[in-house]
Amino acid sequence: MKKLTLLFSLCLLSYLLQAQQVVQVMGTDKQVPLSTFENLDGVYQTVDNNQIYRYYVKVNSEAEASDVIAKARTAGFSNAFYRDLATLPPCCSVYTPVAEKIRTLKSIFFDFDKSFLRPESKRQLQTLVEILQENPGYSAGLRAHTDAKGSVEYNRALSQRRVDSAKNYLLSKGIAASRISTSTYGEDSPIANNEKNGADTPEGRQLNRRVELLVLDGNGNTLNGVVEEIFVPDDLKN
Repeated sequence: MKKLTLLFSLCLLSYLLQAQQVVQVMGTDKQVPLSTFENLDGVYQTVDNNQIYRYYVKVNSEAEASDVIAKARTAGFSNAFYRDLATLPPCCSVYTPVAEKIRTLKSIFFDFDKSFLRPESKRQLQTLVEILQENPGYSAGLRAHTDAKGSVEYNRALSQRRVDSAKNYLLSKGIAASRISTSTYGEDSPIANNEKNGADTPEGRQLNRRVELLVLDGNGNTLNGVVEEIFVPDDLKN
C-alpha cells in the first residue's frame, strides 16, 4: 500500500509539474502548510531555484484562471495572478537536483603564473560535467582571466593555457568539444584590485586568477551567475 501511495504521489507531482497554465496564489520565502489554502481547491506547492515557495492552482485557460483568481482574492490572497509556466525565467523555474548543482557551481582559481588545476577546481569541473551529462541540451562556457602581473601579451597566453586546462578536463570526461565555448580575457576584466595605493594586493590578484564556469541553455542563455557570486571584500573592489 505504501508503494502504491508513493507511486500515486510521484505521478501526481509529475502531472502538476507539466502544467503550463496556473494561477499563482502566493509566493513566499518561507514554506506554509497547504491548509492555509483550505478555501481553494487544487493548490500545490513548488520551490524554485531561488528557494522561493510558490503555491499554484492548475487551470486550462485564462477564462478559468479569472474564476480562480476571484476566489483566491475573496479568500484573502490579494496578489493572485495568472501565469504561464513556460515563460518563467531560469531563476524562477521549479527546483531540481540539477538546478541545485547549477546554483552552487563556482569559478575555479589558479596559483600565480600557473595553469594546473587545483583539487577543488577539479571538483567544480566534475559538477559541471554532471550537469552537462544530465542535460544534453546544455553547454559550457569557460571564461579565463589573469591578474595584472606580467605583460599584456603574456597574460593573454596564460589565460589561454588556463582555459585549455579546464576544457581538457571536460573533454577527458566525454563532453564533446562542440558543447564547450571558451573566451580569454587576460588581465582585462579584473573583479578585484591588483594593487591599491601603489601597494600590491595578493588577495585581489588571487580573485582575478580565475576561470568562470557558465552553464548555457539551448538558446545560449546563461543559467548561473558565477561572476556575481564571487565574494570580493569591500577594500578590494575596483
